[in-house]
Amino acid sequence: ERSARQSAQQAEERALLLREMQHRIKNHLARIQAICRQTARTSGDLGSFEKVFGARLSAMAKAQDAVTRGARDSADLRELLCAEIGEVVGGVAGNGSPSGPEVRLDGREAQAIGLIAYELATNKMKHGTEGGSPTIRWHLEPRDRQSWLVLDWSESGAEPCPSQGGTDVPGGFGSQLIEALVQGDLEGRFTRVFDAAGMRITIEFPLSQH
Repeated sequence: ERSARQSAQQAEERALLLREMQHRIKNHLARIQAICRQTARTSGDLGSFEKVFGARLSAMAKAQDAVTRGARDSADLRELLCAEIGEVVGGVAGNGSPSGPEVRLDGREAQAIGLIAYELATNKMKHGTEGGSPTIRWHLEPRDRQSWLVLDWSESGAEPCPSQGGTDVPGGFGSQLIEALVQGDLEGRFTRVFDAAGMRITIEFPLSQH
């Protein structure tokens, strides 16, 4: 009887893990499909599509690697940001080195933040000032019995396009993807402000593991 109960419990646990894996795979495939479709719409030729789509898949892979590297099925926020940003802007040393308290992200949060960091870094290289790394800081805030992560991304000298105004978010796919990730996957808020110092982006969302 004891053996039968243990076997039944193990079978139930395996079924639960399988359902969770199927759910994650389904979400990943849906996101990849959306990114593929939108990247194709904004690419002028096949070579451009392959470059941009491949880079976005690489950003997702880095986030997944960060989650599975440790034994806690979570990713360290600072390590994830350094991995995603470093290859795009050529390093994150000096004042641009991400800093804040230790934060662990679960798989869903890591995937979202990884893609967001990649899109922001790519946008800086395309439209921001030359040289230097963005200044990235974060802290935790207690809100409604939850711990919220408040992450600030600042770029000195960055200016909005004339048609966008001071606080409007650009309408490109990168910005649309960031908003969808923050508001949908992270259930948080995204703001972008331009002033005399440059551009400041704030991302806020409740953490699952704090």
